[in-house]
Amino acid sequence: MPLRPRPYNPELGELTKSVEGALLHTEAQRLDDDRVFLGAGIYVLYYHGPHDLYQPIAGTATPIYVGKAEQRGGRKARNDASVVGRELWGRLEEHRKSAAWAKDL
Repeated sequence: MPLRPRPYNPELGELTKSVEGALLHTEAQRLDDDRVFLGAGIYVLYYHGPHDLYQPIAGTATPIYVGKAEQRGGRKARNDASVVGRELWGRLEEHRKSAAWAKDL
């Protein structure tokens, strides 16, 4: 099967820089900070701890995970900007539970 070249999109590079800048200039919050907040969006998880496997990136600006939480109906273009839910908080809650189940993190 022939490879399909990805078309060049100059706007994608600018979007990437914009998202990267916003993430790098946002103060990191601890995952165990479970105060409820509103909104949807992208997020990154960083590792800070003693596990040998993660030592090369522990405490650095290299994320261990990058994810997103979409506003309800967002994939179907039915999102309503006036309706703000707790999608991002809920997604982080899933990560909090997973981390709590792990015995060695």
